[in-house]
Amino acid sequence: MHTVLTRDEIKELLPAYVLGSLDADEGASVEQSLARYPDLAAELAAYDKVVVGLATSVPQRVPPPALKLAVLAAAHKRPEQPKLEPAWWERLLGTLRTGSLVTRLAFATLALGLVLGAGYLAYQIPPTVTQLIEGRQIADIVANATDSDHLTGTTSYPKAWARISYKKGEQVAVLQVGDLAPAAETQAYQLWMVDDTGKRWNGGTFNTSAKGELQVLVHCGLPVDDIVRFDVSVEPATGSAGPTGPEVLLGAER
Repeated sequence: MHTVLTRDEIKELLPAYVLGSLDADEGASVEQSLARYPDLAAELAAYDKVVVGLATSVPQRVPPPALKLAVLAAAHKRPEQPKLEPAWWERLLGTLRTGSLVTRLAFATLALGLVLGAGYLAYQIPPTVTQLIEGRQIADIVANATDSDHLTGTTSYPKAWARISYKKGEQVAVLQVGDLAPAAETQAYQLWMVDDTGKRWNGGTFNTSAKGELQVLVHCGLPVDDIVRFDVSVEPATGSAGPTGPEVLLGAER
């Protein structure tokens, strides 16, 4: 049996409820009691819009191709690192998960107050969080893909293969590559996308691991099912405006 809350108690808990910082029993009490006060529904909807805005408040930037190659190269060569103390944001998240209702409510109120009073807060997401989000997005697309396109290696790369997995109507896909040796240090592999008008555009540069494998997100710019073919060629490490090097992987046109 969940606690029945008064109108004032519900109103005080709304910011924490929207941020998901209440435990299961507290959240259930808010939901159960909220039905008795329809006028608070509009206030809850306003908080929801603010929280959604937080995710889109930071301008999106596409990194240059060379940066992606540098990060991948560093990851492959990175030695085992000693265990580090948790970062401040990790300790803060731990506090919000396990802290008292007062602590969590105070944080929720402060966060929403900053957003509502001074505009959306610009911030940088820690790299580990970004990697976690991207990893979960890749796993979701692969697990729930409704379609996939297969690319086969050319005569110079007979064992190489690739698969583009996606959900119909989505503009993001997952590129999986196998049996493709890493490109030379001054080169990269570049994905090309072609639509039904014959227009070709850049899908991004990449390199494979020492095992010849890769799994990465591809942002297509239009629904993936509107792309009729994917190809891969060898290009300079900084990428090219159009294919200039030998073809590595070829996709069949739909």
